[in-house]
Amino acid sequence: MILAVLVLLVFIGLSYYLSVQRADQEKQGSSSENQSSAALNLTNEDTDYQFLYPDYEIAYVYILNTFSKQLDKFEEDSSSEKELNQVIDDFDVLVSDFLAKVPESTEKFQKSRDFAVSSADKTQSALAGFKQLVESGKSVHSEKEMDALSDAVADFKESQEAYKEIMETIK
Repeated sequence: MILAVLVLLVFIGLSYYLSVQRADQEKQGSSSENQSSAALNLTNEDTDYQFLYPDYEIAYVYILNTFSKQLDKFEEDSSSEKELNQVIDDFDVLVSDFLAKVPESTEKFQKSRDFAVSSADKTQSALAGFKQLVESGKSVHSEKEMDALSDAVADFKESQEAYKEIMETIK
């Protein structure tokens, strides 16, 4: 229940942030983003990250919310082990895909990138812990895994803030 409240609060904040961010991006249009990248001498890695992160951010928030709901359903016996494992696998695929695509380094987006990678690594570790709990039949509301996921979400939030700061400076 604590995780559900925590995730709900994070989800509400992130939803607001994402709606504002998307509205700003729609106003600018893709051609102005390409021009700003060229005008600011962004590296290829910066540009790659600039376009990779927003989709990852939306997907992460969505799957985190789905994961939280599925955990609660599983604890209430209104969801199966198979359903929870599917959400865990989907979450793991998302962060693995991000880690495979994220540039090794960037100039302008380095702080956001570092927090996002840290968050993805911590998320994978927490998901592995949750998967072990599910397979062993123990309660999925383990303090260790909850703390690990909270740390991952905190790093994710830091990556969002750093990304937003850089995007404001290059507009």
